Amino acid sequence: MNESQLTDFTRRLAEYFQKHTGSGPEIGVPRPLDEKLELLEYSGLIGISGKHRGCLCFSASRAMLERLGTYLVPGDSLDEDLLTDLSGEIANTLAGNAQRIFGPGFHISVPMMMGGHSPEIVLRKMRQPIYLIPLFWDGAKAVLIIGVDD
Repeated sequence: MNESQLTDFTRRLAEYFQKHTGSGPEIGVPRPLDEKLELLEYSGLIGISGKHRGCLCFSASRAMLERLGTYLVPGDSLDEDLLTDLSGEIANTLAGNAQRIFGPGFHISVPMMMGGHSPEIVLRKMRQPIYLIPLFWDGAKAVLIIGVDD
């Protein structure tokens, strides 16, 4: 993943929030991630295969998903199952955006969703770094983790 792709991806992340909520998030500086990752309360993880290999994970606080849920599924009761599903749906949409950046041969898996605090996951070594992109929106926190080998 090069700097141009990372920049394009963060722009698309901001556009996602703008499109669905009418306001963009504050996006922190992307930083390389080491092998261990502490996730927030709800996470959607997507595997990447084909010409590229890697992962994409959207991990959000409960507050973030509750606030986003009022825009994404208005009128629904935001129970644990729906909040967990939302993390997977958001990860899936963002992975679909990544397909446009990386082009043909970029295949994504169905999302694996995790609810409740997941202690940590260990990410496999990749030739290129995995980046953590912090974001804040409406007083709540999430992180996007993306790593793609060419």
